[in-house]
Amino acid sequence: MSDPTDVSAESSSLPPMGMNELSMNELGGMGAETGYGLDESTPPLRFSGFVSLLLGLLSWVSILVLGAIVIPILAVLIGLVALRPSRFGKPVGTLPAKFGICLAVGFGICGYLVPYLKTQTLGGQAKAFAMDYIDVVNSGYDTLGIELKKEKRNRFSKEMPLDDHYDGSEQAAELLENFEADGGNSIIRQAGPDAKWELDRPMHVFRQYGIDRAHLVFRNERGTLLQFFMHYKIDGNDVGQWHINRVQPYRELIVAESVL
Repeated sequence: MSDPTDVSAESSSLPPMGMNELSMNELGGMGAETGYGLDESTPPLRFSGFVSLLLGLLSWVSILVLGAIVIPILAVLIGLVALRPSRFGKPVGTLPAKFGICLAVGFGICGYLVPYLKTQTLGGQAKAFAMDYIDVVNSGYDTLGIELKKEKRNRFSKEMPLDDHYDGSEQAAELLENFEADGGNSIIRQAGPDAKWELDRPMHVFRQYGIDRAHLVFRNERGTLLQFFMHYKIDGNDVGQWHINRVQPYRELIVAESVL
């Protein structure tokens, strides 16, 4: 039978264990058993990288709708968040983030350039058409000027003798008389054929109700302002053509052109 004093002596001979060491051992054991121990060798998972890839794939919409340019911007921002460094190794999801950023940048650039180039092209055409109209009115070809104010589908053929037509009926003659008395055309005639008309401000080309439109303001060397409102329509043969909707002395717009 053992002596209780021997047990006490044996216990007293053991090295003392601090509370911190005991707590860490106990917590470590509990973490191992329950599966909550942190394994620093496992790289983190970045879901934002996959979100960036998804948004990058959806960025093609910005080519069709200019307002959708926000999609590639979000894809780039979220992708950059996914690419932030980690002290636990290379995160999972960085490769999709890189692909998402590349797609977003490519589609975003196209989404900006396509409308820009279209606006520049249509604007150049509208300016040239307006200058042709000014030359026609200055040359006294009022019947041809009337045709330029019509939609392409409503114009007479090139073989049509316009002067005979507008002199041949009372309704056509009245249309010619109204054209001659038009305020915008009067300004063009008063300025004369030697007047130098230049754009007074950047052209405003916009799209409304499925129709491309242009608002141009010209100024001559005397400071006279002339205002053009134009439409661009494509006919059934897929051929587009500008026509003059209205020419008038310059007036400040009470409402935006987009709601006219």
